[in-house]
Amino acid sequence: MKPRSIDKKFPEVYSREQHGISRNSIDPDALKVMYRLLRHDFKAYMVGGGVRDLLLKKRPKDFDVSTDATPNQIKSIFGNCRIIGKRFKLAHVFFRGGKVIELSTFRDYSDPIDPQEEVLDRKARLLRDNKYGTPETDALRRDLTINGLFYDLATFSVIDYVGGMHDLKDEIVRIIGNPDERLAEDPVRMIRAVRHAVRANFRIEENCQRSIRNNAVLIKQCPELRVYEELKKDLCSGYCLPILRQLDEYHLLQYLLPELTGSFSFLLSSPSRLSVSLGHCDQLIRDGNSVSPTVVLSLIALFGATKAVSLDQITKSDLTREDLQRSLKESFSTLAVPRKERGKISDLIDHWYRSIILARTGRRAPRAADRQLQKDFYAFSACLDLTDIRSSERDAQNRQPEEIEETGNIRRGRRRGGRRRNRRSGNRYPQAIR
Repeated sequence: MKPRSIDKKFPEVYSREQHGISRNSIDPDALKVMYRLLRHDFKAYMVGGGVRDLLLKKRPKDFDVSTDATPNQIKSIFGNCRIIGKRFKLAHVFFRGGKVIELSTFRDYSDPIDPQEEVLDRKARLLRDNKYGTPETDALRRDLTINGLFYDLATFSVIDYVGGMHDLKDEIVRIIGNPDERLAEDPVRMIRAVRHAVRANFRIEENCQRSIRNNAVLIKQCPELRVYEELKKDLCSGYCLPILRQLDEYHLLQYLLPELTGSFSFLLSSPSRLSVSLGHCDQLIRDGNSVSPTVVLSLIALFGATKAVSLDQITKSDLTREDLQRSLKESFSTLAVPRKERGKISDLIDHWYRSIILARTGRRAPRAADRQLQKDFYAFSACLDLTDIRSSERDAQNRQPEEIEETGNIRRGRRRGGRRRNRRSGNRYPQAIR
């Protein structure tokens, strides 16, 4: 299979002077792993997103290594190593602080497996089989050309089997091989193509654009949990709003969140409370603040489930607490949001809703039941930019998320007269707002 139709012969090798990657920008523990493999006469390449990010002058999140050593050979070299996986084994080398360097053996390119037999690694990536291959076959089986580059520590060079360096220079996201065939093998590649195009401000190659639109329905064949794990990467990336807009443009959103399609698409594309709130959330994250996926999912659920353009349409409607809970459940029915996460979303929106209602009726809004919920509430309120909460609560909500992260303290009321008694269960605010 040819990665792309160009006249130049692959692989293309770029010297240190041509690519500009310095060892000082590579994680020291990743360097230790690669140097040890080299001392044992094995190849050691840094691969994937780490190479791409370094070439784009960004700080990589992960430093993954590929080698021609088998998992058993890797385990014999590294005492701090654990082998994971069944269909295709990976090696995790552990370091202090919980850091993990992932090692994989070069894989061969083979026929796709049945979607029901998909096996995922810790990054929700599809593990095809246990056939080992060469650096070239390993590069050809990757998803995008910009992710198919190898950094060879032995020669300090970048090896390109798929034309990724050309696409980085031209700011293009291109699927390796025939787009229709590769998307049929693994439809999640459509989400990844959109993600990398938005984050890097690249454009998706025209044939790939057409293929994504034509094959969008295939995303329904993927396990729901895997799709959720992929989307979760985008929620807290700082680019959630533009990514959702692109997913909608390529007809993917109607299969990912069909219950929210229509009014939700309108809210994303037009100036609305949802688009403004997601924009605020993205900015908070890009400024270095910690925002949980619960907050972003709650923003989507709040406006998507209620099909409301503004907060007033929610709080001045006849929407009851039970109606809101039922709408949230229906909204995420096709996306495999874990039950625990759905509970967090429900608790957060419920706490916000109760605070709004009680504040408007002159009653004191309750404090969140636990610390994480209170932190999420601060971030949620900051994204919504609420102005109709009573001043005492507004002061707390306007605290910066990083301040909350640093202090980590939620002030608790004093205990007087022994232990507090649990409040009676049930709704503690009016059933509907007139």
